[in-house]
Amino acid sequence: MKKLTIEEKLKIANAGGHYEEEHNSWIGVLIRKGEKHGEIVRDENGRYRILTVRFQDGTQEEIRLNNVGPDSSDVHAFEYYSTTFNQNKWYRF
Repeated sequence: MKKLTIEEKLKIANAGGHYEEEHNSWIGVLIRKGEKHGEIVRDENGRYRILTVRFQDGTQEEIRLNNVGPDSSDVHAFEYYSTTFNQNKWYRF
């Protein structure tokens, strides 16, 4: 995959498109939604960020995060696992 410049990323986002996130990727982050556990398998960015979660039962769902403004309330059904600063715990989006 070709590395995109900031200008190329902005051009894609401004046209309403998405690009695969590489440096600040959420891929591999553990996710839970109620009793369902999974991990992020795809991270696309643009006007909003789309995280694709694959759950242990084989189902997939998308989490759509706004890059500007508030997220929709359905995003808060998901939690992600963070080990930042040795604080191993779940956080709600």
